[in-house]
Amino acid sequence: MSGPTRVDPAGRADPGGRVDPAGRAIPASGATRAVLAIGSSVSVVCFAAALILEFLGRPEGGGSATDLGAVLRSATALETWGWATLGTFAVIVSPVGAITATALEYARTGDRRTAWTAVGVLFVLGISLTVSLLSR
Repeated sequence: MSGPTRVDPAGRADPGGRVDPAGRAIPASGATRAVLAIGSSVSVVCFAAALILEFLGRPEGGGSATDLGAVLRSATALETWGWATLGTFAVIVSPVGAITATALEYARTGDRRTAWTAVGVLFVLGISLTVSLLSR
């Protein structure tokens, strides 16, 4: 179901320009959706690989999730821990990527308030990550 369409000054319908009930343009959210879809797909693949490796009896592995080298070595060695950790990274990074895409999309359409709100959310997430890493 598509929403109402925007009409240009000459009276022609702009089929790509959806508007909300107040007549304001609704920006495209294709990049946001794409980032979330890709992130979800990557996480599902990683978690599925971890489960398959677990069922096959592969070694679990282990280490610190903040040691990216250890995570990659574990995944390369086909250890369940490495693949599960990569899936967890995908789950964590996907929303950050989506919020970044949202900020860029809204900035491109001129909705600075929403774009800055998204940037503010990214800032809060960054502070949270910093506090979390420093409190270890």
